[in-house]
Amino acid sequence: LYHNLSEQQRETIHTAVLQNAFWSELQVYRNPYLTGLDSHYVLHNTNHNVSINCGMMMAACALFDAPALTDICAEIVESALWGNAWEDVFAISESLFAFSTLLGDEQFAYCRLKGMQVYKQPATPYDLLWYRPLTQQAPSLPLQMKFDRTESVGMFSAMFQPDATSVCIKGGYNNEVHTSLCAGSFVIDAQGERWASLPGGEKYNVPDYWDYTENGRRWTYYRMRAEGQNAMVLNPSQAPDQYPFSICPVTAFHFDADSCKTVLDLSDAFRKDARVSSAFRGAALTQNRSVITLQDEVTGSDIDYWWMMQTTACVEIAEDGQTAILRQNGKQMFLRLACDHSAKFEVMPAQPLDCSPPPAENSENAGLQKLVVHLPQVDSLRLTVQFSPAPTNSISVAPLCEW
Repeated sequence: LYHNLSEQQRETIHTAVLQNAFWSELQVYRNPYLTGLDSHYVLHNTNHNVSINCGMMMAACALFDAPALTDICAEIVESALWGNAWEDVFAISESLFAFSTLLGDEQFAYCRLKGMQVYKQPATPYDLLWYRPLTQQAPSLPLQMKFDRTESVGMFSAMFQPDATSVCIKGGYNNEVHTSLCAGSFVIDAQGERWASLPGGEKYNVPDYWDYTENGRRWTYYRMRAEGQNAMVLNPSQAPDQYPFSICPVTAFHFDADSCKTVLDLSDAFRKDARVSSAFRGAALTQNRSVITLQDEVTGSDIDYWWMMQTTACVEIAEDGQTAILRQNGKQMFLRLACDHSAKFEVMPAQPLDCSPPPAENSENAGLQKLVVHLPQVDSLRLTVQFSPAPTNSISVAPLCEW
C-alpha cells in the first residue's frame, strides 16, 4: 500500500503519526515519572506494556525511511525496548516457534503445534515465518507444574490428549491486573469436558470496574468475587468476600508417576475477619491420575462456610446429599462428599448470594449453575470432595499436613 501512495498522502500520514503518537509518547519515554503523564505501560509489566510499546515500534519501523523522522523513529524503538515490552511476550502463542528456534528448545514448538492440532488454535502468518520442522517427535513435558510467581499448580494425567484428566488451582496475589478474588479457585477437566468452570471476567465498561482498592466497587460484581470463581468463601457479606491484597502461597507440592498433591494456605485471604484463624485448601490427582480430590481445612469460630463450584453440567444429587452425578455430552463425573460435620450437596443459580451485593450490571451467567456445600456457624471443619469417572463407595481422608 505504502508504495502506491502519493507523496502528499505519505506526508499526511507522517504528520498524523508524529503529532498524534510520537510526540506524546516521547514525553513519556523521556521522563516517565513526570506528574500528569500516563506512563503505566512503561513502568509496569502488563499486557498494556506489550501492546503499546510493540505498536510504537511497528509504527517507528514503518516510517524509519522518512528522512525527517529517522532520528525520532530510532529513539522510539530504543525507548520502547527499554520499556520492558518483552516481559510478557510469552503470552503471544504464535511466538513459541520463534522462541523454539532462538533458545534451541523444541518444547516451545511442540506446544504450539499441539495447540493447533488438538485444541484447534488457528495458525497465523507468524507461524509460517517462524516454523522449523521438529527433529524429534515428542519432547518430554512434565505432567505437573508449580508456577512460583502466581502460586498456582497444574496437574495432568497426560499432555495434549483431549480426554486427559486435570485439575488446576490458584493461590497467589488477589490484586493482580485483571484478576478477581480467587484464592483457592480451581478448574477440572476430564473425558474431554470441563466439569468445574469459571464464568470469566465482567464487562470492562461497568461502573468502577478498574477500582482495585480494598473496598472498591470492582469487588461487588459477582464475577469478580470469590463466590463466582470456585474459590473459598467464608462469612460472606456486602464486603469483599476475600481480602483484595492477600497473598496465598503453595505450602506443599509433591508428585510421583501415579499422583500429584498440593496444598495452598488461604488464611491471608481472610486476614480482616477475626473469626477465621486458618484456611487451607488441597488438591490431588491420584489413582493413576484418574481421581481428583479437593479438601478444605478451616479453623476459627462461628464461621459461615461455603464450598462452591460453577459448572455447565446437569447435576443430579442423591437423596442423602452425599453424592452427585454431573452429566454433559454423554459423559458422567461422580462426586462424593466427606465432612466432619453434617454436610450436603446443593444446587444454586450462578448468581450472588442473598447477603452479597446485587449490582444491576452483573452479567447473566447463562448455562452455568453452582454446586455448593453450606455449613453455617462452625468453628472448624475438614471437608473433602472427590471427583471420579466411576462411582465409589467411600473416600480415604487424611489431614492436609500429611499430604
